[in-house]
Amino acid sequence: SEFTTQLLLFAKDVSPRPEPLDAVAVATDVRDALALQASSQGSAIDLDLPEPLPVNADRLLLHLVVANLVANALEA
Repeated sequence: SEFTTQLLLFAKDVSPRPEPLDAVAVATDVRDALALQASSQGSAIDLDLPEPLPVNADRLLLHLVVANLVANALEA
């Protein structure tokens, strides 16, 4: 909840800057960042994505959204 509030406040003043990127690389970064938290809870983050997965998105905002989804899943 706190993270979502911070994300919304942050995103309010941010204009997305889309760029071509690989969503698998972003998802891998999120997995690596949250792997220790998942492990400490007896969980693992497993990716099953096509490689590469090209998208046109703002890297930071996509990272924040994916990280929030994974963090919510870990909390549930």
